[in-house]
Amino acid sequence: MVVITQDAPGRRGLGLLLPSAISLGAAVLGAGVNLALAVLIGRAYGAAETGTFFAIIGVFLVAANTLKLGADTGLVRMLSRAVALGRPAQIVPTVVSALWPVLVVAGLVATIAYGGADALADALRPHDAARTASMIRYLAIALPLMAVFALATAVARGLGGIGAFALQQNVALPLTRLAGVLVAVWLGQSILVATQWWAGGLPVLVVVALAVAVRAVRRVPLTRADGLDQAPRPEPAPEAGVFAAFWRFSLPRAASAAIEIVLEWLDVILVSILAGPAQAGVYAVATRLVKVSSIADYALRVALSTRLSAALATGDVDAVRRIYELGTRLLVALVWPYLAVLLVFGDVAARVFGGDFAGATALVAILAGGMAVVAGAGSLQSVLLLSGLSRQQLTNKIVVLAVSVVGNLVAVPAWGARGAAVVWALAVLTDTTLAARQVRRRVGVQVGWRPVREIGPAALLCGFGSAVVFRGWLGPSVVAMGAAGIGALALVAVVWCWPDLRGGSGSRSGSRSGSRSGSHGGNAS
Repeated sequence: MVVITQDAPGRRGLGLLLPSAISLGAAVLGAGVNLALAVLIGRAYGAAETGTFFAIIGVFLVAANTLKLGADTGLVRMLSRAVALGRPAQIVPTVVSALWPVLVVAGLVATIAYGGADALADALRPHDAARTASMIRYLAIALPLMAVFALATAVARGLGGIGAFALQQNVALPLTRLAGVLVAVWLGQSILVATQWWAGGLPVLVVVALAVAVRAVRRVPLTRADGLDQAPRPEPAPEAGVFAAFWRFSLPRAASAAIEIVLEWLDVILVSILAGPAQAGVYAVATRLVKVSSIADYALRVALSTRLSAALATGDVDAVRRIYELGTRLLVALVWPYLAVLLVFGDVAARVFGGDFAGATALVAILAGGMAVVAGAGSLQSVLLLSGLSRQQLTNKIVVLAVSVVGNLVAVPAWGARGAAVVWALAVLTDTTLAARQVRRRVGVQVGWRPVREIGPAALLCGFGSAVVFRGWLGPSVVAMGAAGIGALALVAVVWCWPDLRGGSGSRSGSRSGSRSGSHGGNAS
């Protein structure tokens, strides 16, 4: 359990790096498992059935994430604020306020989907209606389980249990999905049965997550880490007031979260409809390869969320700026070398999935450009959301959704999967631009290029240099690609630590960023 406290200046970097390392390690493992799942599906079923699998899973995940109603993010924000402001009595009412509306709505939707499975199957796959109906019923039962699992793990995360959250969401969940599909492939089952087995581990995961959440609530500290009694601030409202405050924040977040997950899977679904399942399979593989790099952003958001929420709750804009700038440097240092190696080894990465996926190489180059921009902007979405600006984020997502829908409807029929890749890059650029403007105006944190200038050129040089050297030495192989990735990250780590190794007076995460952010504090406030 991590107690949320104000770090001493000398520990700011370590205080962020340690939880970031925990969540990043779990996220890397989870991303590897998810990539292994995509490879397994591609090799076992081919491009067309891979497209079908990802389209079905996309619809399920859109529904499951929508049914959370934004309560998972609301729990992270409200619980961390309650601890930071010394209001432990608000924790249980907040959890109750989040849980029962989600259970009611998810149960209702699952009941409707279960009862209408035959009609849905006839509309979606009339040539295989019986097995499709069975799959729909199975996934309908899994919907409320998925929502409860998300909320239970969010309780642990909001109370500082980053390790517990990361292990459940990024390790246990992907492993159960891979194990289920492995069993289906071993038994020679169809892609529809494999989809059912993909969700087979959810009941066990939910039981474990609820037990961890209850333990986290019981272990909420009532004293400060320095041993002094925590002086609670006035409790603003009884349980009814907590409920209203929680859903005022969470409902706009519910809509924006639904749009986010729609954006995550809409392009795959539209490519499947407009260009066929084979192109959808190739596009899904290309997006999976590039979006592996988003695990760094995810890990940082997990590590940053409670600290950002606490700093924003107490009005410490300088602390928000320091955390944001350090997070941006870390994100660029991790993501840009990976993208550089992927660009050099794009053909090798595509061949891992099978001979049907050679076309993914060109798509990777387009998607990597968009991902590089997202990394360079840092954790903007976390700052925007945890500032309480969920309505502004919702407006942004509506604009981005419009760009994605219109763009895909125009580009995919004309250029297929390549058109979808261009539209995705344009959509993330739009989202980043809107968020940067709002964070500057409403939060007081300037999104500048200094963190990118400090580490970006070195990150690209290390990535491309390592990739070219290892490809020339070991040839276009998976071994060479893996060695290049490890070498690139090792070189970036040396560059990052070089000022300290030379005995410099300031580190990237410590005094230099602190002094610079302090010099701009007046304008930002």
